[in-house]
Amino acid sequence: MLRPATAQYPIEEELSLGLTPETAVDELREHHGTAALSVLVIHGLPHNLRVLPDPDNALKAEMHGLPLFSTDAVQRGLAVTVATDLAGISRYVAIGAAQ
Repeated sequence: MLRPATAQYPIEEELSLGLTPETAVDELREHHGTAALSVLVIHGLPHNLRVLPDPDNALKAEMHGLPLFSTDAVQRGLAVTVATDLAGISRYVAIGAAQ
């Protein structure tokens, strides 16, 4: 789920994706590995997700169409469904020493 706008942060509209295992985690303080996903398969899921190149970083892409964090049961259910579908098409890829 993406973060809604707060006084401190703007609304999250996309999820950053690295095109390599290293770039997938280069902006994170902590990680436990990465997952490989197929853009073609993501686009084929029934959730209107879109993966687009990151206009500011040639080593990244952006996933659009993910649900926002919500306390609404229907929205949370949608988020769990999207997450479950993405997990189902992902393949774990370990990198370096997990931090």
